[in-house]
Amino acid sequence: MRYLLCSIVWLWLAGNGWAQGAGTTTTNAPPPPSAAEVAQREFQFGQRFLQAGQFASAAEAFQRAALLQPEFAEAHAQSGAALLQLGRVSTTAQQQLQYYQQATGRFARAAELQPKQKNHWQSWGELLVLLGDMPLEPRLRLACYQGAAEKYQKVTELQPQEWEAYSQWGAVLAYKLPAFAGDDKTKYQLYQSAVELFGKSVERARFSSELGPTYAHWGTALARASRFTTDLEQRKKLLTDSVDKFGRSARAQSGVSSTYTLWGTALLELGRLTRLRADFRDAVSQLSAASALEPNNAATLYTLAVGYTLMGNTAMAVQSLRQCFEADTTRAYFAAAKKDPDFAGLQSESSFQELFQQADTRHGIPAYNPPLRDGPR
Repeated sequence: MRYLLCSIVWLWLAGNGWAQGAGTTTTNAPPPPSAAEVAQREFQFGQRFLQAGQFASAAEAFQRAALLQPEFAEAHAQSGAALLQLGRVSTTAQQQLQYYQQATGRFARAAELQPKQKNHWQSWGELLVLLGDMPLEPRLRLACYQGAAEKYQKVTELQPQEWEAYSQWGAVLAYKLPAFAGDDKTKYQLYQSAVELFGKSVERARFSSELGPTYAHWGTALARASRFTTDLEQRKKLLTDSVDKFGRSARAQSGVSSTYTLWGTALLELGRLTRLRADFRDAVSQLSAASALEPNNAATLYTLAVGYTLMGNTAMAVQSLRQCFEADTTRAYFAAAKKDPDFAGLQSESSFQELFQQADTRHGIPAYNPPLRDGPR
């Protein structure tokens, strides 16, 4: 009886897939996923997190994918992208630096695995520029900028017909490295190299959104190069070329106030050499256009006041200075105007003296340095 009962139970279990005899498999469970499949799944999770702005979760998912598949280059690259975004939204410089440093390693690994993939090198270069802009020791900042230039150069070798990397490379040479140059000759060479790169970028650019900013960068590099040559004819030519490039930038992409400010400033410098009233008049015209686009830009208003002074228009010079002082909450230009030799001829004017019936300040004029991006804004 006991035997019969056991047999019935056994048969019932076997019929429902519970029993497994010797050498017999009745389960239909699928095989466990491979490491590559799990890595791909984690990568997809990371992409969703990244699109949703959940950068920490994205970085973790991409990192898990990279650990499962160490040769998964895109997982390393996307991990770097997520860490880069975490750095951008960080609230402290220390935390930002940590994220940027981690991201640098990810992009470096991606480039090592896929050396012909230009996106890895370009992202690496952009990150090095961000690192160089942080409050690090000068030698570390210089190394970051030099490294960025090398990465952009690599991109141009991989994709010689694309415009952007030439412009980014030129921007590092024009806006970042001159601060570390030891003499005027080195600075001049850096600006001249940047000029060549911006020219190559323009040759490859197609759209106005690409041409406008690149021409503006090109004009800026030419104008800055003119400050570091003692040859007056060469300086005049550099400024003349600079004026031409700013004009092309404005025609390609109108409505960018900083382009007109840079254009007017270059015309003022050219006018100081040529002593032609037409150059000063054109400078005032471009600076006025910039002021119309951005009425409360103190830097533009100050330069406009200089332009009117060089033209001999005292009334408009004083009016522009008054507007400048009202727009400048730091009072930096208020202090500078009192000592500026360009305004020496206005010292006896009562309207000019009335502008300074306020407390002095110890601030200085902030240096104008266009940001590293597609174009001055």
